[in-house]
Amino acid sequence: MTPIPFIPETAPFTAEQRAWLNGFLAGLLAQTPPAPQTNNVPAAADDEPLLVLFGSQTGSAEGLAKRIAKEAPLRGFAPKLAALNDFESAGFASAGKAVIISSTWGDGEPPDNAVNFWSWLAADSAPRLENLRFAVLGLGDKNYSDFCGASKKFDARLEALGAKRLVPRAECDVDYETAAVGWIDGLWEKLGGGGAPSNASASFVGVQASACSGDTLKRELQRAESEFGAPPCAVLTSQGRTFPVDIEYLPHRLGANPPPPWELAADAFAQFVSSGGKGDVLVFMPGGFEISQTIQAIRNMSESRGYLVLPLHGELSPRDQDAAVERYEQPKVIVSTNVAETSITIDGVKLVIDSGLARIARYDANRGINTLLVEKISQASSDQRAGRAGRTAPGRCMRLWSRAEHDERAPQELPEIKRLDLSEVVLTLKAAGVEDCRACLQSNSIFRSSGTER
Repeated sequence: MTPIPFIPETAPFTAEQRAWLNGFLAGLLAQTPPAPQTNNVPAAADDEPLLVLFGSQTGSAEGLAKRIAKEAPLRGFAPKLAALNDFESAGFASAGKAVIISSTWGDGEPPDNAVNFWSWLAADSAPRLENLRFAVLGLGDKNYSDFCGASKKFDARLEALGAKRLVPRAECDVDYETAAVGWIDGLWEKLGGGGAPSNASASFVGVQASACSGDTLKRELQRAESEFGAPPCAVLTSQGRTFPVDIEYLPHRLGANPPPPWELAADAFAQFVSSGGKGDVLVFMPGGFEISQTIQAIRNMSESRGYLVLPLHGELSPRDQDAAVERYEQPKVIVSTNVAETSITIDGVKLVIDSGLARIARYDANRGINTLLVEKISQASSDQRAGRAGRTAPGRCMRLWSRAEHDERAPQELPEIKRLDLSEVVLTLKAAGVEDCRACLQSNSIFRSSGTER
């Protein structure tokens, strides 16, 4: 395997910048799948074999797979780590236990180093796998309808070929660390691996500020200590530094037939430049179509002379995504989905233009499926977007709706569990052997606090 270069800790980067750069370097080499390898930690002669396979476009899935392979000998397993495309030489067809971690690329397709594996697995000639026990972890982006599409395909096809799940499939959004660590810990528990707990969960639990309050976290840790014998855990909080952001609204309601959001955004940009505004601009739009229309509308403005106008959304190639967050000598306009709302921080943004719209996953009763619908965002989401202009210096936010309309918006987003059909959750619990799904859900304080009753 070609060694993957990494950024040393002594380099003049922050921890977040080093992590991003290391993932980017790993992604550059992902197009040439590494040969199957075992973990560097020596395994005892009687350790049980465990195959760990990854499909990774940017390096995130590969990093999690390496974490499992590194910990496996401490749990009593002899790991073999490989890209999914190397399934044959890794002995997948005859394996007893296999862990698959994969991202999704494009429209629900597997990443480059998993394409051959999927072609083999999906073929009519694929062998029966009754002797295989497997677990699948998917990484994806909930902004897109086929969330974790590749891992869903792998999981369903393996079951159809007679393989048995070790644990239910898990699906992780862009902020995957906490959910992935929980799934890995559950996997070790199911496998019966003794020894040291996973390093990630043993040292600390990272909770994003928007996930829960400090009081809620303290209550959950106390409950874990009393009910499950978890060790005492201190709670540390860190307040991020923010700068003031001036909020501006449209002077009147949009009415029943409002102009397209891209026209409003282009007008707001022209007003900013003509009034002497300087610096980068971040425009929020709900999807790819609206982004392309916005880019065209802004480029047609004379005020855009001297500005780079770039898109940012999950379907772009890694190179195009990197171009959007790169720093340039000339100012730029980034037109993005809500991936820029929480997932990344873009330095130098002095103005946020917010369309107030997003594609939100919701159950469509007319079609009987979960889908993505363009809807108005909540007040909390609009505050989150406005904060993008106050990360490194004071800024402005121009909201493309009136103050009266803002006051009528929901204070918070409705929890996803209240917006989506729970059939898949219930079926997953049933497949895992849970008989009383209602009691299982209601025993979890997360579901109790969201008011889930069915």
